[in-house]
Amino acid sequence: MKIITIVCLVFLTLLSGCKEDAKNQTSITDVPSNAPKSDSKTTNDVLNKQQFQAFFPKQLGGYELRDVSILASNAITTGTYIKGNDYNRSLVLILQDGNRKGSGIIKNFDMSYAQDLKPAPGSEYIKKERDGYRTIALVQPQIGRNLIELTYKNRFRISLEGVEDVDTLWRYLDKENFAILD
Repeated sequence: MKIITIVCLVFLTLLSGCKEDAKNQTSITDVPSNAPKSDSKTTNDVLNKQQFQAFFPKQLGGYELRDVSILASNAITTGTYIKGNDYNRSLVLILQDGNRKGSGIIKNFDMSYAQDLKPAPGSEYIKKERDGYRTIALVQPQIGRNLIELTYKNRFRISLEGVEDVDTLWRYLDKENFAILD
C-alpha cells in the first residue's frame, strides 16, 4: 500500500509540473495583450474564397475572365482570361498566398531572383525591376507563351502567363488592384 501511495504522489507531482510548464510556454501565435490589433490578412490565415475571387478583375486588356479556380489546400487561385472566343489566345493569372505553414513561395522567388537561371534552349529569363517590383519573366518564343511573376507584400506571389509579350503582360497587371490584398 505504501508503494502505491508513493507512485501516486510521484505521478501527481509530475502531472502538476507538466501543467505548470504548459502554462508558462507561449506559442508562436500568442500575441501580447498590448500588441496592436491586426486584420485577418496579416495573421497566419490565408485568404478565404471571397478574398481570393475579389483579386481577379473582370477584364485584363481585351481579355475577359472566364473562370476562377481555387485550390484552398495550397492557397492557390487561377483566373483564366479569353480574348473573344479564341481559346488559343488566353491569359492565366495566378495568385498564391504564402501565409500558410510550410510555404516557401517567397523564399523560392527570392532565390530564383538571386541565381543565374538557365532556361530551356530557345527561352530566356529576364530579371528586372518594374515600377518598384522585382519581376522574373520567362520568354518562350518557340511555344508562343510568356510569363511574368512578382511578389507582393512579402506574402503573395502573382504570375501572369499568356501569348502577349512580357511588357504587355506587365501592363495588364493592375497594380492598383493589388491593394485588395492589403
